[in-house]
Amino acid sequence: MFLDSLAESVNGSLFQAVFQLLVFDNGGMVKKALLCLAMLLPVTGCSSVKTVGDGMTVGSAGGGIYATPIAAVGTALSIGADLFSPGGSSLTQVEMVEKAAGKWGTPHSAIETAQTIKLKESLSGDVLAKLSTTIDRAKEEAKTGHFQTNDKSAYIALLNEYDRGNWITITYPIENTSEKAIKMWCNKATYQCMISTASEHPDLPALTTSAATLKKSLNGATASFGSFDAYEPNLSKVSCGLIGGVSPFMFGEKTFAGMVKKNLLKEVVDASGYAPDSSIKISGKLTKIDISVLRPEWNFGMELVSTNGKILSVQEKYRFEFEFWNNHDKCGQIQDALPAAVKDLTEKIAKNPGFAELFRP
Repeated sequence: MFLDSLAESVNGSLFQAVFQLLVFDNGGMVKKALLCLAMLLPVTGCSSVKTVGDGMTVGSAGGGIYATPIAAVGTALSIGADLFSPGGSSLTQVEMVEKAAGKWGTPHSAIETAQTIKLKESLSGDVLAKLSTTIDRAKEEAKTGHFQTNDKSAYIALLNEYDRGNWITITYPIENTSEKAIKMWCNKATYQCMISTASEHPDLPALTTSAATLKKSLNGATASFGSFDAYEPNLSKVSCGLIGGVSPFMFGEKTFAGMVKKNLLKEVVDASGYAPDSSIKISGKLTKIDISVLRPEWNFGMELVSTNGKILSVQEKYRFEFEFWNNHDKCGQIQDALPAAVKDLTEKIAKNPGFAELFRP
């Protein structure tokens, strides 16, 4: 009778039900479930929430802003499962944070988008100082994976989502600017973060299978790039039958070697293998580049030399099909195939086990 009267004094049927469950919860399972729910509330109980990327939302809580996975319910429940394992062992909040931070792995480099740089150039005085300080903070957090969120549960959920291979977005408020905030986008696959303005959705880099293979082979080794040239200095045109030539000009490059260097550098950057101040420097030379109108195909020969004394030579053919309805413009189609041919060459180089050897001290 005492319990019934006490339950009736609790305002609301939901609270009454919870109260009775707690009273008769001999095994303690309800208390554990409620504790999991309490941990979930700081993650999902944002005062304002909006979608910012695949599977992510961002919201504010207590004056701070942090990113939260939409699937935070599952994350919080998994945290609860860690806390209350069948054996009865539990992890403290500090241990859980350390476990989550350990998933970050290799330090990330954060680069600013063109729009972010433009925003900095438009500001001055204290506002510029605040923005610069915030960007420096974001870059430091990218290195460590320790984000200064208001809530440890949100932090753990953030890194759990990162560990699943999703893009995570951290938002940093900036007062007295048109943008109001900057964002940092990070992904496990690239080991690279992008710092953007709040109003833009940057072109997020994607890790190719070749860059993923290279990253694994490098195992943390880095190098810088030296000069790249061809068997003829500054080679910028190759003949195409009797009617003309093919050039990289229309693709924004002055020379074929420059085009190869740009593509190969992207593979190395995506694989976290580029360090401009590295004592190891890799230079390249196109030993062969020609085309065949009859097949059709691009033929490349490439030699890469490292200051560690090692050399890698690569031969590659890129074949493709002519469009039958455009048979009169075969040279034009060969030129159109140049970007894909160079990409094929640099991906083959990145996958070659000998390429990683050029990075070794």
